[in-house]
Amino acid sequence: MSLFTLFSSPSVAFDVAQLPQPWNAERVAIYDFLKKNINSEIPNLLEEGGELPDDEEFYANEDIRWVAGGLDGAFGRHGGKNEQQKTAKEIFAALEKVVKNPTEENVSSFYKYLKDNSAIDFLDELLPLIAKTKSLDDERVQKFAKWLAESAPDREPVKAAIAILGIFPGEKNKELFTILGRHEEFTLYSAVAFNHSLENPEAELWDLAKHVNGWGKIQVVERLAETQNKDIKHWMLRDGYKNSIMYEYLAFICATTGGLLSELESPDPDESLLLGAGDIIKALTAGGPAEDMDDYVDGAKVTQLYLGHIADKTLNFEQFLVVKAIRDFAQDDGVNWADREDKGWTKNLRKEIAEKASTILSNPDWIERVVTALNDEVDSQEYAPFHTIALVAETLGIDTWDYYYTRQKSGYSDEWYYLMQTKDEKRIDKVIALAEQTIPLDQVATGPAQEMGMGPEFKHHSALDFILQDLRRFPGKGWKLVKSGLRSPVIRNRNMSLMALSNWGRENWPDDAENILQEALKNEPDGDVKVTIQKVLNEEPID
Repeated sequence: MSLFTLFSSPSVAFDVAQLPQPWNAERVAIYDFLKKNINSEIPNLLEEGGELPDDEEFYANEDIRWVAGGLDGAFGRHGGKNEQQKTAKEIFAALEKVVKNPTEENVSSFYKYLKDNSAIDFLDELLPLIAKTKSLDDERVQKFAKWLAESAPDREPVKAAIAILGIFPGEKNKELFTILGRHEEFTLYSAVAFNHSLENPEAELWDLAKHVNGWGKIQVVERLAETQNKDIKHWMLRDGYKNSIMYEYLAFICATTGGLLSELESPDPDESLLLGAGDIIKALTAGGPAEDMDDYVDGAKVTQLYLGHIADKTLNFEQFLVVKAIRDFAQDDGVNWADREDKGWTKNLRKEIAEKASTILSNPDWIERVVTALNDEVDSQEYAPFHTIALVAETLGIDTWDYYYTRQKSGYSDEWYYLMQTKDEKRIDKVIALAEQTIPLDQVATGPAQEMGMGPEFKHHSALDFILQDLRRFPGKGWKLVKSGLRSPVIRNRNMSLMALSNWGRENWPDDAENILQEALKNEPDGDVKVTIQKVLNEEPID
């Protein structure tokens, strides 16, 4: 049965205003919250709208908070088919009761089912059940689902409500889908609802994609993969692939659907196309997690054309890194090129591409430009983000350590990880001294607990982590930091300190190290860490 020909049973009056709310009346409806936090001029979700009203309750028993849409996007459905079918049948039975008799008990029971289960796990099984059951009153189902979508303060019931509303054909819920879809936690569900409820949803999907930037954008652009709309294809190659997760997720779709080869066959492609083409090619050469250069039939020709177009242009630092990625890809001897030859990657073409890329990278102007950019006291749009500039500099053989150190010392940015990527003991001494001066170790060493260390309140613990993980290479150095790590509430801090002591060897331990380890063993709340402490004391190897 088509989703556009559902529900033929007679409707009965169903007053949603009289429905009992199965939540505390003081809680904020997610829909109302998002409406208030959308910039009407752009219209994008304001920064204040990123944290949903149910965040504290939703993550109350979780150690990790996912980026919006991340759990549904990264892992998709969880559990086996049988479990999903069982959950869907239970939820459907609860829905039947609500539609026939919306008592407080029935509404609360249905709501609890939705709240306690991930919508993505059961919707593929639930929606066909709703579609096939003619005894359900279609008007009641719609009214109830819309009431939930607009009134519920919890994300999983809102997701389910969007999906159920999407079953019904027509445009009457477009605004609701659009508002909820502006938040990446719900973008996927709004996209699916548009796909089901509209005969031609491309305009709505495209609009949705232009106003999100994370997992939501990935999921919407994937649903535009078959478009023939020239404007959408044009956008895909210039902006559609961009997202805050990984360009690799959308590079292939945008290259193929957008017609990158055809665009680059133009004698004078526009600058925005060349910038987009570079980003896409670089992502394809990186490989995974979606289709990559090995899947792209036009990849070799596209790369050749791209280098031809940019060879005589003044490039930015991001484009330098694109060219480097192309050169490295073409010169990679660790792959079976015979498997790639049917896509045009012949030995001669690879040699040509590598030589063209090397010529661009060896332009002597790069060194002067990158040194000038490195010496800029703050990040500037005239150049590029500092880490991009630093990568270019390192490719050119320029030592960037002092620049990282200056930024860290000035407090301009956190560069502890990069500062520790050295073998120079004198530099490590400088890092340790700076860390002891600037990281409030008394706020870190508050006693062992079972914290994961996520969130801004653990920024100092995170900074210490970057240092501790590399102190293992420098026996005896940074004992004050290691000691603070042993007394941190963050499990990873303690493990990193233990790894350092293990790698140092007992002969390099400070005089008070054993007593402090014995004290740590006595106070350790985590069983696994306790075992590790004992192994370190016994001089046994640890993982």
